[in-house]
Amino acid sequence: MAYKNKLIVIVLAVALGTCEEREGLGFEDFWVQPASGDITAAYITIKNPGQTSDTLLDVHCDVAGVTSIHETRHEQGMMRMRPLETLPIPARSQVIMQPGGFHIMLEGLDHPLQVGEVVNLRLRFEKMGEITLPITVEDRRGHEH
Repeated sequence: MAYKNKLIVIVLAVALGTCEEREGLGFEDFWVQPASGDITAAYITIKNPGQTSDTLLDVHCDVAGVTSIHETRHEQGMMRMRPLETLPIPARSQVIMQPGGFHIMLEGLDHPLQVGEVVNLRLRFEKMGEITLPITVEDRRGHEH
């Protein structure tokens, strides 16, 4: 009976976009911005409490023609965004994707994303392999930390 209850808690956590854990990596606070056009961004916190680092190699979203890892940096007085080939996830640390920092670009959307909609984001890691997360579209403008 305890196994069934644990499974229900995990399913609810994933459905609510709050937490998911697999093979040492944890995934929290995953969400995607609404989009009226064909481009938006997704955000996630990846926690690695383990002794071994991992690397995010590839991302894919079921509603985007192109999905890629990006970083926004402040350089020479300007904010600049650049694509990343991979994203290291060091051991005993976390990588926080958020507006103005690391994020996942979703380009060539097949429809405008509305608040409350759920899209599937597949992450492929060097050591952990693949995981697909259901991510809810949320309007967090004005709520950034």
